[in-house]
Amino acid sequence: MKKWIRFILILVAVAAMIAAPPFAMLRSMAIMSVYSSTFRAGSIESERGFRVSIPAGVKALANGWYPLMLFYDTSDEYAWQTGTQTSLNIYYSFASFDPLRGCSRLYDPDSPYYMAFYGAYVVSGEETGMDATGHPVPEEVVKIMRFDLFELVLDDFGLREDQRVFEWDLTGTEELAEWGGMSKVTRMDAVITMNGPAHEGMPGVLSYLQYGYPLYPAPKPLAPATFYGRLYGHYLEDKGVSVYFYILAADPDVVEACDRKLLSASRVRTD
Repeated sequence: MKKWIRFILILVAVAAMIAAPPFAMLRSMAIMSVYSSTFRAGSIESERGFRVSIPAGVKALANGWYPLMLFYDTSDEYAWQTGTQTSLNIYYSFASFDPLRGCSRLYDPDSPYYMAFYGAYVVSGEETGMDATGHPVPEEVVKIMRFDLFELVLDDFGLREDQRVFEWDLTGTEELAEWGGMSKVTRMDAVITMNGPAHEGMPGVLSYLQYGYPLYPAPKPLAPATFYGRLYGHYLEDKGVSVYFYILAADPDVVEACDRKLLSASRVRTD
């Protein structure tokens, strides 16, 4: 066989392998690690001199999560949406990939990891979600979550504004003297009824680069479902910044496990 033919066959074989479902998460990681890094230079942290650290990696993967903690600076969109001079940075990871389907379990309405995310919101400016004493105001914090889940996730899956459902019930609030190496932290738990991400795949959706192309059954696309959320709010008074560590999932046991094994090891470093 001529060398050029062998070379072409090798390229075809490699391309086929990379396109196979078991390699979907690696493709996502390769793309998103580069995309995520492009936003860090102008982040709130770099401007104000602190760092947010949230566990990810192999431990996250072993517990059902995507192994990268991604970063997105959505300050321009959030300021425009709210009509305020408010900056918003988002750390996030989501449900890991099903190796046979080649997409995140985020899409699977039968999975405890349906619509599952964890990470942090970092907020500065006019509306940081805190009151004058540095305590989170639930109604204000919910605005941040709504923006994230609708504008940055579900709308990309074809959800129209007139289809949006979002109802929440605050089920618990606790003031913690210490959490994650931080003092004066407020924990909030809520049950949320909102649209889920199950839907039929569509052409040209950029979000598929990170979550994969949806291949789970979606008998009722984007139908409302019940989710469980947990959030830890802390105000960095010397930086004028609010930090909210969060978890969202369809199963409260996933929330508890993520908190215990991952999120509780988060830190805000100012040194």
